[in-house]
Amino acid sequence: MAARVCSLVLLLLMVVLPLGACKKDEQATATMAELSALTDQLVTTVRDAPDKKAGVAEAQALLDERRQALATKLAALGQLKSIELSDEAQAAVLNTSTDAMAKMARLEEELLAEIFEDEALEAALETLIEDHEALVKGR
Repeated sequence: MAARVCSLVLLLLMVVLPLGACKKDEQATATMAELSALTDQLVTTVRDAPDKKAGVAEAQALLDERRQALATKLAALGQLKSIELSDEAQAAVLNTSTDAMAKMARLEEELLAEIFEDEALEAALETLIEDHEALVKGR
């Protein structure tokens, strides 16, 4: 009888634990998709703006508008234990975070000529990039 109970408990744990991890994986995937979409929107806003200073200001406003909600989700994701996420989800979180910061760095590289000629643009872009990095790193 005790062996059956143990077997049943083990079977239930094998079924229930992965379900919890799947839910956490879904949470991680959704949060990282939101971060990626925001990053893409910031980059596109600046890149497509005829006036780069105005584009950076618009991107900063967008980041400021969405920062708190996304920061809360990223903080919750950071509180998860590694066993609560699959290896694939952990890799996706790392890759998305790295990719988001790399996109912002590439944007800065694309604007080097404009930055050298305009100190205000340089300062605004630096603030945007630092604020984005702080969001990604949970600071």
